[in-house]
Amino acid sequence: YVVERYRHRIKKMDPSGNLIKTIGSYGYNINGKFYSPTKIDIDGNDNIYVSDYTRIQKLNSDGVWLKNFTGSQAAQVRNLAVDQSGNVFALNRQSSTSVCKWDSSGTFLNCWQCGEDCRGLSEHDGTLYATELRRGPKVIYWNSSSMRRKDYFWIDDNRYPYDLEVTSQGVYITNLYQNFVQKYPLTGSTGRNYTKWGSYGTGN
Repeated sequence: YVVERYRHRIKKMDPSGNLIKTIGSYGYNINGKFYSPTKIDIDGNDNIYVSDYTRIQKLNSDGVWLKNFTGSQAAQVRNLAVDQSGNVFALNRQSSTSVCKWDSSGTFLNCWQCGEDCRGLSEHDGTLYATELRRGPKVIYWNSSSMRRKDYFWIDDNRYPYDLEVTSQGVYITNLYQNFVQKYPLTGSTGRNYTKWGSYGTGN
């Protein structure tokens, strides 16, 4: 899935990059339509969650609207993550020091302290991860059920960590201005225990 922010839509592609379908079109506060969407995540049932300016929309894998996650905590979401049970976590632009959580029914639960200027957000296997830019840079992680903080690790050689994605293979972190990606083990950093690739350019 690819978010096209300024075209107000999402493209669904197969693993080879072939377009399957286009989801959504321009529409402010209209269910199933988007107004400057920025972030997407998928739950264990292939439902799609999209940060859409004043709310988070949930759609099925065919792009049919299911529900909204709303409230001041859902406005101007900077980043979001969804666990396999459909619980939603979000950072918004108004308060990048907190991460907020909704249950799968759309009920807002609470917000927890993240750090200063948190950017990336990703959930994997019961753990929620976030990048913190100012007091670090570092990756912070919590138990995504209890939101009890587990630990953190420092990010080496990356002054501008922005987004991240976590899989069983590791923690992938993008750099905002220096055009590279880093991969750390799930247990974090010990010295320079990471791989790094990418550079500025438009080529492969």
